[in-house]
Amino acid sequence: MEAAGLVLSVISLFGSCVKGYQLLSDVKSSGQDSAILLCRLQIEEKRLLIWGQTVGLAEETCRIPVQDFDTILTVLAEINSITQDTAVMKKRYGASREPSNEVLSHKNPIEYIQSSPFYQELGRRIDEKLRSPGHSLKTGLRWVFDRKDLEKLVVDLRELNNGLYALFEGANRLASLSRFNDMCLLSSASNDIEKLAIIRDASKSSYEGLSRTVDQRIHLLDLETSSREVPRSATQISLDQFVWIQSKTARSIAHFGEEVVFVEWREYADGSLHHGQLVSILDQRIAELSILLGRKPKPDGFQVMDCLGYCHDESKQRFGLVYNLPILETDKPPEIISLYDLIHPKAGTNTIFPSLNDRFLLSRMLANSLLQLHSTSWLHRNLRSSHILFVKSGNSMDWLKEPFISGFGYSRMDNPDAVSLPLCAQDEESAYQHPELADNSRIGYRKEYDAYSLGIILTEIGFWRPIFKFRKSEYNSKRNHRRLLEYQLSGDLAHRMGQQFEHAVRLLLTGKAYGDSKVEGEQLIAFSRDIVSQLELRIPS
Repeated sequence: MEAAGLVLSVISLFGSCVKGYQLLSDVKSSGQDSAILLCRLQIEEKRLLIWGQTVGLAEETCRIPVQDFDTILTVLAEINSITQDTAVMKKRYGASREPSNEVLSHKNPIEYIQSSPFYQELGRRIDEKLRSPGHSLKTGLRWVFDRKDLEKLVVDLRELNNGLYALFEGANRLASLSRFNDMCLLSSASNDIEKLAIIRDASKSSYEGLSRTVDQRIHLLDLETSSREVPRSATQISLDQFVWIQSKTARSIAHFGEEVVFVEWREYADGSLHHGQLVSILDQRIAELSILLGRKPKPDGFQVMDCLGYCHDESKQRFGLVYNLPILETDKPPEIISLYDLIHPKAGTNTIFPSLNDRFLLSRMLANSLLQLHSTSWLHRNLRSSHILFVKSGNSMDWLKEPFISGFGYSRMDNPDAVSLPLCAQDEESAYQHPELADNSRIGYRKEYDAYSLGIILTEIGFWRPIFKFRKSEYNSKRNHRRLLEYQLSGDLAHRMGQQFEHAVRLLLTGKAYGDSKVEGEQLIAFSRDIVSQLELRIPS
């Protein structure tokens, strides 16, 4: 068969498989975990749609290698047989049919797994390509399964999808992974705890990334709906349990039992609120943060140290978040160094110049970490290069590939009712704050302001220079912002790091990193697509 005929055969079978999944959208199963199995079916349906988009089935150009057509046609034919052949469904899975109240009343089944609007149009575009208008699938009947048989059906469909994904190489593999991650972000953006719990349990064994992301969201919602008291699950550590190795104003290192821990302090003697009110707010917020940052396992790419709990040093009017330091192959106290220390070394110290690969990797990891934080509906509010930390070990430079975001002392939930404690007004630190905040410190904080701070940090990484060297002390924040965009980003950053890096930074600095949508999940997808994915070094072949 010629290539055009093979493409048409794949499109036809794929469209039939999509319709087959629609027929399974209203299955009935015995047992308490029927919702979990339905959710697993939806995950496999979305995986098939992602595969179809990745290979370009709804576009003018199909990206399937010639040698893969036979395998793909075989797999799609099997999916089509499973989902649409009544004899196969009854013989292999013991299924039967019964009238469906949901179908007859035109109710839609619960959609656990969300996906971008593209997939809602995919079936229609496939039909148009085949010149075969779609038809209603509402037959008034639905499939009924025993729990074990439905579980076997889900496993078979997962393995068939795995067969399709195994053919991906290079760019297609990365694109499919990125789209699956987008699906995870969109599905986890719900505020329905019951629905999220089903997604978490459905994905736990096979798709840990989705399970972890949703679990973090559930935990956040539990905190948000709790009373205005310190969460009972928070671990407050007494100061007399520490044996201090290094004790500084902002950060300390100590022995805690057999562990070596890192304590990051947040002072509260700033007069911004009535003392008692400020201590109460910080006590609850630091406790909530200690739970969020201590959850295991963490979402993929969330670069924060494991938080063991928090402490309160009343004599010095400060709270501390206590982190477990990574295990080092040395008996010496760990050396913690910040990104600011690297790009602005002290006199007499050697300057470290990371490779282009390492700077891209660092930038991508920081962007992805901010995305993961925002997906839990927390705002950092104090991102700057001095809060990007590394734990130095040995003579190799591998520690550069393991950054940790810190500085969560001003963080809060992304909730309009949450109190925003005033940020530090020191000149070098205000350079990371959005110009709107400099003019009005009482303005409501938004995640776009965190994105702006990230844009400043990426500018520093691109030029490997601290941001204050781009600013003029006689200029106000807005004028320095315009200067950065007009002069420093007009060609110079692109020359050093490439156009895609410069474009991502420009989106961060101009408030466009989250796209135009008002829907939280779609905003997160836009950030993933336009920022995180663009911060991957691509060397022309």
